[in-house]
Amino acid sequence: MICLQLFTKEIEASPGESAALSLYSRHQSNQGSPSISNETQFLYTVRQLCTWRDLM
Repeated sequence: MICLQLFTKEIEASPGESAALSLYSRHQSNQGSPSISNETQFLYTVRQLCTWRDLM
């Protein structure tokens, strides 16, 4: 299970980018080798959530 830390902000170049990549990396190591479309959708969703968190 992946848990988003919605109240911890990070300093980064673009909103949510490093947090999204960190979550994506953890997801990759847990899932093995998912299909490209699933990877793309997962990464997009995580980036959107991290951007939303940073704007709050």
